[in-house]
Amino acid sequence: MKTPLRFLPSLVLAFACVVHAAPVVPEQTLPLLALQDQHAKPWGIKADTRLVVFAAGRKPSKMVLEVLSAQPKDFLDTHHAVYVADMSRMPGFVTRTFALPSLREQPFAVGENLDEKLMADWPRQKDAITLIHLDAGRVISIADARTAAELKTTLGITTQTTGTSKRPRFLRSQPFATSNLCRYQTKTSQHQCECIWFRYPRAFNTRD
Repeated sequence: MKTPLRFLPSLVLAFACVVHAAPVVPEQTLPLLALQDQHAKPWGIKADTRLVVFAAGRKPSKMVLEVLSAQPKDFLDTHHAVYVADMSRMPGFVTRTFALPSLREQPFAVGENLDEKLMADWPRQKDAITLIHLDAGRVISIADARTAAELKTTLGITTQTTGTSKRPRFLRSQPFATSNLCRYQTKTSQHQCECIWFRYPRAFNTRD
């Protein structure tokens, strides 16, 4: 039985949707993704892309924009990275009134998805940014970033401080169960150091 020609466009579209909706799996080729950017121009993932920053939801999207908006216009291109924003589950009013206008103000291209089924199988965690590492189109690893600092680390962004440096504040935590020592942790470097707090408690001032 031959398929009528009038049904061929629908079959092609259905096949494309199946391909696009394929799950993202490590050691497999990243599924084809054809979207539009915030200016309604065709958008896709280039062959030399090494990192896909994928945000689904308001909080992850806000974190990504906070980080990327502070970088040069060509930051994503020079770092072989792309940003995909899945806004398909946002209320329509929020998308039209806030999300889309905010993206149109950005100088870099953002792949937009408004179809809930199109990226349904893409990995995501609540309130987290998904980081998909690629090598020649093949998925190497998938990770999550829950803070702007974690995203900056992945993108290789270092935070530079200006002005006079302040003495780091040390925070006392629970002492070791088998020792007189206690741990202190700096707010700036997050490195831990040991001190004999119980023997010389007045030698350590926890205030600035």
